[in-house]
Amino acid sequence: MGGSPDEYQIVHFSGDQEFKIDSDGDGTVDILGYYDLDGKEIIFGDDGGRIIPECHRKGRYIPKLRGNRLSFELVSDECPGRLKTMKRTWQRNA
Repeated sequence: MGGSPDEYQIVHFSGDQEFKIDSDGDGTVDILGYYDLDGKEIIFGDDGGRIIPECHRKGRYIPKLRGNRLSFELVSDECPGRLKTMKRTWQRNA
């Protein structure tokens, strides 16, 4: 397992509107945050982990689910790391 952040990331969404990201596949939570729904949009806020100042602001996206693949269309976000992370397409694993 492992790999660079460009190759492998794991995100876990919980039912209590929290998310965790392992950005390099090493089993360690690197970013901790919360999400909320507003109509068609999902709002992300980073709460802990490796956060840079720009990432204390919320980001807004429109989720797109196609089969077991999830992607996010940008509405607004000033966090460079989150922008990079949300550009990718996520695949659900059992």
